[in-house]
Amino acid sequence: MGAVKEANGTVAAKQNGSHASDLQVWKRLVPCLPPRTADCDFWWMLTGRHLAVMLEEAGAPVGEQYATPTFHYHWVVLRMGPKPRVDGVIPGRWKSLLQVDGTSMEYSWKWNSSQGRPAIRYAMEPIGEHAGTRLDPLNQLATWQALHQLSQTFPKTNLEWTNRFFSTLFEHDNTKLARKDATIAKPTTSTGIGVDFGANGMTFKTYFQGRKLNQPGFMPLEDWVAAMEPLLSEKGQRGTGGALGALMDFLNSNPHGQPLRPFSLAVDCVSPEKSRLKLYMNTPRTSFAFVRAIMTLGGRFSGDLVEKQLRDIRDLLYAVLGMPEDFPDDAEIEQAYHQKALLAETASAAPGTGPGMSRRRSSSSSTRSHTRFRLLF
Repeated sequence: MGAVKEANGTVAAKQNGSHASDLQVWKRLVPCLPPRTADCDFWWMLTGRHLAVMLEEAGAPVGEQYATPTFHYHWVVLRMGPKPRVDGVIPGRWKSLLQVDGTSMEYSWKWNSSQGRPAIRYAMEPIGEHAGTRLDPLNQLATWQALHQLSQTFPKTNLEWTNRFFSTLFEHDNTKLARKDATIAKPTTSTGIGVDFGANGMTFKTYFQGRKLNQPGFMPLEDWVAAMEPLLSEKGQRGTGGALGALMDFLNSNPHGQPLRPFSLAVDCVSPEKSRLKLYMNTPRTSFAFVRAIMTLGGRFSGDLVEKQLRDIRDLLYAVLGMPEDFPDDAEIEQAYHQKALLAETASAAPGTGPGMSRRRSSSSSTRSHTRFRLLF
């Protein structure tokens, strides 16, 4: 999203009416919601309008076009932290990792959804008043508070697995965490909340980036596995036959799987029997042959449908990056192409069935070349 670019007027043309959307619902809604603090008002007028455009362009029903921004106004905007200064820098002790400029929110689209139109989703990191201090060194208090309040208001929200991962993925001695020599890497984003706006209402996810003392970078794979295994065993996925077993075999034995490194885990905030685990991984490899290997878990999945999906992914990837059609599948994507966008490919595994193909999403980035994958259990 990039709040700095937005604040500096790079989308002024859209905001001045050149965009195809007429935003009639947004125009009616804004006067009904009173102004609050300068920070809240900035994020509301910026991100609330983004959501209004996405909803209108997605063909969402009018009721959803009212409900989604209203939820955003009451539940999210007040947790987005300070607004950028005039120079575009977001002040404060805490800088979120969700955007390069520190903006604590990231949008995504869920295409080919069962409701027949793209579903709108976003992830956000609540920024607490004491983020980065001895009271809240990993900025988790605001996430805890928001999740608790959501579970009280939305009765289908279940935090059982969320609570389990909070207890196993982090050091809980704030005195140790606050010491300058307690960790090699400076504490940054460690939790977040995902919101999915669908035809049947809103659902939530919790995101984790595990942090332990003296951890130089992202948490190693074995620590993620140790946290996931007990929950998957309770769910009936024991031994090497389940999704986690298939993933570990691929990561350990396949040359395409070995470079993958986990950096985040997400869990659906629903009852454990319905919840999924989503393990996010990075890799420096960027060729489409590598993408194919990940999406099929080293060829475990094949068939006409799989080939069609892979062709669609290749077409989208090359179109987004502005690459020629004859760019070799086995060549690494050059930095010149990869700086234009990052495509996040998704491989999924339904509970108890092993991994499989899943819908894809795309998001913009201008950082280093890498490919990001999400594997679901």
